[in-house]
Amino acid sequence: MSASLPAPGYALRAAFDLAWRRLSESNLAIVARRSASQESHGEIRLNYLGNEIVLTPAAHQLRGPSLSEREKLVVLHYLLTADGTVPAERPVSFSEIPGAAGYSEPFRGRVVRRLLKKFGANPETLLARGRELGWQVGHFGDASVIAPAFPRVQVTLVLWSGDSELAPEGTVLFDANIRHYLDVEDVVVLCEEILRRL
Repeated sequence: MSASLPAPGYALRAAFDLAWRRLSESNLAIVARRSASQESHGEIRLNYLGNEIVLTPAAHQLRGPSLSEREKLVVLHYLLTADGTVPAERPVSFSEIPGAAGYSEPFRGRVVRRLLKKFGANPETLLARGRELGWQVGHFGDASVIAPAFPRVQVTLVLWSGDSELAPEGTVLFDANIRHYLDVEDVVVLCEEILRRL
């Protein structure tokens, strides 16, 4: 008899089950301290892209603004991975994140090209949209905005306008401490979700 294939979404459900189980078995006070969130009465309050999220690990419950399933998993992974490392105040590109080598081309296609398609012809619209969301304006390139992803993770989207000879270009920068809070796959998903908001 042949084995049946997993139902659609099986891998995502399994990832959620594992993350919730690990979080519910963790010392939430330590998790909160390492992730710069707040813990009280079995709940964790966390800022994500300027919005408060409340998690109740024992009940596998997450409350707050509407998030995609992938975002919810990134939130859980941030809490589980956070080790309290302070910002290095040194920006790095995606390719400089440990383990990113095999993801560079997918990242460019799923994130950088979408950034250029949306805002490359008019970088000022990136600044305007960032301000609408309450995000900071950065000082890189011709236009950049800083998305406050998590208390210890900021994502900076950068554009250069280009000219008659050069096409517009873009990049995404992170603090060098990013590897202490998210793995490479989560970084890609986070950047995709930030672009979706823009």
